[in-house]
Amino acid sequence: MSANKTKIRICMGSSCYTRGNDKILEIARDFIEKQGISDQVDFRGHLCKGQCNKGPNLSIGDTEYHEVSESNIRLILNEAFEKICFR
Repeated sequence: MSANKTKIRICMGSSCYTRGNDKILEIARDFIEKQGISDQVDFRGHLCKGQCNKGPNLSIGDTEYHEVSESNIRLILNEAFEKICFR
C-alpha cells in the first residue's frame, strides 16, 4: 500500500452492517470505480470500534462520518474526494 493513498474505512460490525453499511459499501465501491480513483484509495472494512450508537460509521482519511446512509454517502464521498483528488 502506498503512503499516498487515501484510507477509507467502513465499519462492518453487526450494528452498522444491519443499519445499511452493506449497501453503503457497494455505493462507495461503485463511486471509486466510476471516478477512476481505485489506485488512489485504500478501501477496507473494519470491526466495531464501539460507536454503534452513531452508526453506520465510515472514515475517510482522518475524518469520521456517523449516521452514514444511502442518501448521504455520495455527498460525503464527493466532498471528501473533491478536496483530496479532484484539485
